[in-house]
Amino acid sequence: MRGALLAVLLAPALALGSGVERFQSYLRSTQTARADFEQKVYDRERKLVQQSKGSFAFLRPGRFRWSYAQPYPQLIVGDGARV
Repeated sequence: MRGALLAVLLAPALALGSGVERFQSYLRSTQTARADFEQKVYDRERKLVQQSKGSFAFLRPGRFRWSYAQPYPQLIVGDGARV
């Protein structure tokens, strides 16, 4: 009975460990990706004080493009040597 209870209690931790390891492996093997993003910043009273939207992309090794559409257009590009 104790062994079964221990297995039930440890299962989430073991699953998390394998999930983290799978995610880290995915990140190491991913050479390119792109996505849209939305970022919201709230103050202590949970009032929205800042909101940003845009997209990002990367191509390994070292190349990335970070593009803000809101609150105003801004582009940040890295080529592996310069930003």
